Amino acid sequence: MPLRESLEVKVKNEDEATTSTDPVTKEKAPARPQTPDLDEYGQDLDPPWDELDAATRKSLTKCLELAKMSRGRIRLTEAYEINGVKTPATATAEDLLMAQFGSDDFNPAAASELATKRKRATDTAASTNEARRGRLPKPKSSAVQVIQFLLSPAALDHCRPEEETKDVQAHGDEFRTYYSSKLNPFEELMCAVMFGRWGSHVYKLRTIRTILNKPYEFTSARAVRDAGIEKCQQAVSDAPGMQEGKTVKLIGVLADMVLDKFAKGDDPDGITLEAVREGAGYDTEKERNLIGCRLGKGAPSIFFRRIQWLWKENYEDAFMDERTKEAVQCLGLPDDCWELQTFMDRVWSELDTKGIDGEDEDMRKRPAYVIVLDRAVGADLEHKLDAILKSASKI
Repeated sequence: MPLRESLEVKVKNEDEATTSTDPVTKEKAPARPQTPDLDEYGQDLDPPWDELDAATRKSLTKCLELAKMSRGRIRLTEAYEINGVKTPATATAEDLLMAQFGSDDFNPAAASELATKRKRATDTAASTNEARRGRLPKPKSSAVQVIQFLLSPAALDHCRPEEETKDVQAHGDEFRTYYSSKLNPFEELMCAVMFGRWGSHVYKLRTIRTILNKPYEFTSARAVRDAGIEKCQQAVSDAPGMQEGKTVKLIGVLADMVLDKFAKGDDPDGITLEAVREGAGYDTEKERNLIGCRLGKGAPSIFFRRIQWLWKENYEDAFMDERTKEAVQCLGLPDDCWELQTFMDRVWSELDTKGIDGEDEDMRKRPAYVIVLDRAVGADLEHKLDAILKSASKI
């Protein structure tokens, strides 16, 4: 039985076994919403429903119904009671979920703090959000200026949280991160799976930094399997924030899938995923189907957005997921992958691409395209699209 169905059955059985004398569970909890609950990438949210009491499930059901319509970015108009504690009315539905599942017990102070941080970020991004709805004139920075800034090292601080910037400064340039390091195909897939899970941008990047660097260095499917369950648990435990049990299981399942299905020939450790390309006959649509049928929707979209810098045929067929289209549109760039590639080709001579690796111009265009997409999404997740536009206008 699939995990989601098994959790629903368990919740149903717990509800039926509830006694009327229990003041918390006197009223039967409503069934889990039938409409999928979505995170910022459109991936299904999957909180541990079997671990919650009936009152909590009832409250979170209503929160999720609100969150799914706006990817968790709305502000609640009333307080909700979770575990017997009323939450701040200023907390967003996403804040409630983060507070509930990001710690052992619900902490109203943590939710309030999150709400305060979110309000500051929302206020900062207000001008960009208004522009998205067509209420403000287009930004003064040109598309060329925006692309140039996104390709510059200065853009990194706008697409990642401050704690990652501090980590890089503390550990040096060799410290590997999602936005600033070259990743192999397995690492790209593992990171895409992390981003496909529910959780904040900060938590996801923290987990990725931990598993990519010493002492863990999960750089191949073989490295994950050889590490064993205990080391995987320790790695995730060292990066608090994600649902540890599910994250460990996800990493292990991914490594097993890659080793069993795609670690062949010259790639016995499951690093290059060349078997995916060979099995699909280097047909991008078949490659996406081959990965997508095993990992759902969110992770493959992220993976194929990033892998275009490594897999030439994917770049030539061009790909841009819906989440990225929203971000680049806010920056005044074409939200069609072909149009954006064509535009970048046309203005290539105007761009400073010395920091882009590649043996020739064609090989530099692929990572440049991916960097623009990736940093646009990162800036959106950090609520710093307006900062990108402001900085770009000064070039």
